[in-house]
Amino acid sequence: MTTTSAATTMLKEKPNTDNYINLLDADTNARVLFATDEFFATAENLLNASNEPRFDPNEYCEQGKVLDGWESRRRRDAGHDWCLVELGYRGTIEFFEIDTAFFTGNHAPRISIEGIDLSNNNHKDALLNLPGSQERLQRSNSGAGVRGTCMTKQEIDVASQILNDCSAVAKWHTLLPMTPLRPGYEETRLHYFHVPSELSFTHLRLNYFPDGGVARWKAWGRICVDLKSKKFQNSNSNFEIKMLELSSMELGGRGIQCSNQHYGVPSNLCRPNRGKDMGDGWETARHPDRPPIVKTDPKTGLVMNDLSDWCVLKLGVPTQRVERVLLDTAHFKGNYPESCMIEAGIVSTDNLSGSTSTNHDEALSSSLDGVEWVPLLQRTKLAADSIFVYELIKGELEDSLSALNNRVVSYVRVHIFPDGGLSRVRIYAKPFLSSSAAAGGDLMSYL
Repeated sequence: MTTTSAATTMLKEKPNTDNYINLLDADTNARVLFATDEFFATAENLLNASNEPRFDPNEYCEQGKVLDGWESRRRRDAGHDWCLVELGYRGTIEFFEIDTAFFTGNHAPRISIEGIDLSNNNHKDALLNLPGSQERLQRSNSGAGVRGTCMTKQEIDVASQILNDCSAVAKWHTLLPMTPLRPGYEETRLHYFHVPSELSFTHLRLNYFPDGGVARWKAWGRICVDLKSKKFQNSNSNFEIKMLELSSMELGGRGIQCSNQHYGVPSNLCRPNRGKDMGDGWETARHPDRPPIVKTDPKTGLVMNDLSDWCVLKLGVPTQRVERVLLDTAHFKGNYPESCMIEAGIVSTDNLSGSTSTNHDEALSSSLDGVEWVPLLQRTKLAADSIFVYELIKGELEDSLSALNNRVVSYVRVHIFPDGGLSRVRIYAKPFLSSSAAAGGDLMSYL
């Protein structure tokens, strides 16, 4: 049984997604489990969020014209096409973005989107029994369909039954009812939808009515984290939280403000794995006020000026003491920062209510007026394409605990001198949980 959520509205302009994470991104572990038909192009292309759709008018394959998206054949039998995607992280969804780029005479004329949360039962593993799912994931961790193939009617019936069986333990929710799409010309390709739902999801189903193609599919939202899950606990305790990477995207860490993001956005600093290239990081433009001749301090070796750029990262979960910081300048070889300094942003524990409401978090993130900044890492020299680790236990970090007084570290502000790029910033600490949050264990990008 499918439940229809509150009315989703189509937006005329691109929404501000700076404080949200795309949950449908292959680079952050989203993967396709099933697709009814991939004759012209495979469904994994929908999740290629880091690359704009491309088009070569002269590129053809055995099946016909090569397009960068998921495209099924022209349907000549009963039914419609659909695919199922497992999100990299369980989360709530605020916006959908649908791009039909270059699908001008063959776009899907109508689509709908459904979602389900299978985080608290065994049916999530049952979805790996969808026809072709195991083979798909063996070809690639993020899934890899085969162009020119389609499922048989019997396989589609089996897949539909498996999805229906999930309804016994969780509800399918219609997040976007059947909605027309425009063709993929430059002026009509992008579609934005606001989803007024506070529900969390682990899987999304995209339906084509009846067939066709879409280039990219994004779901902008917030990650939900269950800190009582086994992966976050020490094995010798019922609920003793171990030190975690609190800035990680997996725990809801994200960039919320910066002085400059000319070549890359701060949220990239929170992504999993090492950066794959310079575009997978935060990089600023060259500072226009840099001196004509650079001078260094003979005692410290640091450049003798205070010009800098900065960004603010919001920790997915607050802490009382940062114990380790990792900085990575991977791929930044001629444009790494000369040095870096980090401050810890402190807020009152009175704001940690333990509910899933993020209204206060949104207001605070937009202004940061209620945040007190204290030193965490003194200005220190960096180098090209390298990893730097700083430990509290070695005296390389300032101890924020004495400055708290019923407050917690919820943000870090990263200063780079005078400009340049970082690939990753990782903040390690033990999470602080209010009593109500600890009892529930479920946090939405921290409470």
